[in-house]
Amino acid sequence: MVRVLRREPLSTEEYLALDDHDVMFHIKWWTKAPDPILRDLASGFLHRRLFKAVDLQVNAEGRRQLIERARRIVEAAGFDPRYYLIEDRASDIPYLGPYSPETSGPESRIYVEGDGGSRALREITEVSPAIRRLRRFHIDRLCFPEAVHDAIRALVAEREQSV
Repeated sequence: MVRVLRREPLSTEEYLALDDHDVMFHIKWWTKAPDPILRDLASGFLHRRLFKAVDLQVNAEGRRQLIERARRIVEAAGFDPRYYLIEDRASDIPYLGPYSPETSGPESRIYVEGDGGSRALREITEVSPAIRRLRRFHIDRLCFPEAVHDAIRALVAEREQSV
């Protein structure tokens, strides 16, 4: 486990030997660590005091401002924002697998004939809203302790109303 935490390469055999018991052993051990942040985070995980999350639906500038204000909220509550405020981006390519008109060559793109009088070929995401929705998407989130949940949720709601 030490090598994993140091981000050192593992052999396939070493990697496959790791399991949830190894991870839980260390998390339990860290609840007694001298470092108060490590001790608190490990204890929170072990006792299911998990971080809460809110989705962010703001542009880059709005996001930067929102995160800065969230940092101040977290810090005012007595938490170190370097460890207690996490920006997360979840992304997926559901259903279509590797198909993406932006990254595929012309030979692997899907084309359909235009409807109506036009017989011109068009890439399928141009004519099908359903297929267009299946393209890559991402969700930006902010994760933080439950103690600041209401304040950060209010901050996000305020920001979304002003956009």
